[in-house]
Amino acid sequence: MFLIRIFIIFFILSFFSTNSFAENKIAYINIDYIINESIPSKSLLSQLKSIEQKKIKKINEDENKLKNEENKILTTKNIISKDEFNKRISELQKKIDIFNKKKKKKIKNLKKKKKKKK
Repeated sequence: MFLIRIFIIFFILSFFSTNSFAENKIAYINIDYIINESIPSKSLLSQLKSIEQKKIKKINEDENKLKNEENKILTTKNIISKDEFNKRISELQKKIDIFNKKKKKKIKNLKKKKKKKK
């Protein structure tokens, strides 16, 4: 009986007098800074920029070719027949449509790659 009382008193004292000696230190990590400033991330960003510049250069070259072709067709407008002229214009329009679809697809792919990086 005496032991039970001692046990109950000990239990009550230990339950109500809990002192926490732990130090809670909370730290926050700026993930964006780490991602943007790390060496692998910088390397990846530079690779993406170089790929993007190459694709933009290729798109501009293709666009200039189409403009030159259009100018050639327009300069021969008075020389060739109307049927031939309309045929060339329709072919050019098809090429322009294909070019625009490829351009949109390339831009979409670049945006996806950038999102994956982030």
